[in-house]
Amino acid sequence: MADHDKILYDEAAMQALVDTLNSEGSKIQGQIEALGVAKTNFLNAMGGEGAQSGFEAAYKNAVETKLNDTMQKLGNLRSGVEDALVKAKQTDSKIYQDLSDFA
Repeated sequence: MADHDKILYDEAAMQALVDTLNSEGSKIQGQIEALGVAKTNFLNAMGGEGAQSGFEAAYKNAVETKLNDTMQKLGNLRSGVEDALVKAKQTDSKIYQDLSDFA
């Protein structure tokens, strides 16, 4: 397929974005897991039921709500970029096939 027969998009840049989103998502997931270990260690060192329950509530809000929400958004963005790349390739192929019928 000639370059002038293609939709203008940068496949390499889109794939690099997907790869970066995957990498950053893995890093965030690793941090979430590290926070879980740190939380357990902190709670084991902390005295008093009230302090522990207060920390648990703050942890749940920060990690289970906000970071998991961030991971969901990152995953949705990655999926959207991947879908866009697949659709662009499919569209290129379809246009090329349709135009080659006239050649």
